[in-house]
Amino acid sequence: MASPEQIIDECKELDIKGDLGDALKLLGNALREKPDAVLFYERGFRYEDLGDYESALADYSAAIQLQVPPKMLIARGGLLCHCLNQPRSGLEDFERALDLSPQSVVAHKHICLCYQLLDRKEEALKHAMWLVNHEPDDAEAHLCLGQCLLAESRFDIAIQELQIATRLDPSSSNAWSSLSRAFRKEHRLPEALTCLRKSIELKQSTSDLMSLASLLLELQEPEKATEILQSVRKFDLTEGQILLVNGFLNMAQGMLGVENSAS
Repeated sequence: MASPEQIIDECKELDIKGDLGDALKLLGNALREKPDAVLFYERGFRYEDLGDYESALADYSAAIQLQVPPKMLIARGGLLCHCLNQPRSGLEDFERALDLSPQSVVAHKHICLCYQLLDRKEEALKHAMWLVNHEPDDAEAHLCLGQCLLAESRFDIAIQELQIATRLDPSSSNAWSSLSRAFRKEHRLPEALTCLRKSIELKQSTSDLMSLASLLLELQEPEKATEILQSVRKFDLTEGQILLVNGFLNMAQGMLGVENSAS
């Protein structure tokens, strides 16, 4: 039987060729012969990439039963928190990983995000501060801190941290979007608009487009807002988003009606 390392190498070659099904089959055959933590982990993240989160969770859990390195706990925690919407369960895995590796930057980042999702602002801020102190050149560290400060309504300091994040990583859509929110809270609307457009250039999302339409309405530009909202209608929206789009459209039409009657 090939060693786990040889099997992983072969799977990577299959991944490059796009033969993910064959990689999963290879891992499955090897695991039937002999359970192995690393191979469960390898199959787990491939299932996660395919969106089969339940199979991924089962494999990550099987890996952890055999061996408990921090990376396996972080993988399962990330799946629970971000894909299965179980931040409390994810937090338990991240904290176990941090116990095993107290200097783990990845664990601190995930814990910070979990605390933000759970609205535990003080704990989130503590981990964000640790990240910035230990990784001052890490854009994500400053993003974490900026988002924590934004949640605490400390907008001026949040802007400083988020500007550092965008300078360190200009390709971070999340950092530009967060910076836009901070500028908007400070009523610095032109700067908010610039940052939001930058975020959308990098990665178009429904939430950012909705924010853009709202911001354009606040800037008294109903025609541009209407154009954005009409494009958003083509997305697969939730019921709440549909109501919000319609509300914004009614607002824009009202503003245009006032402009037309005035002219």
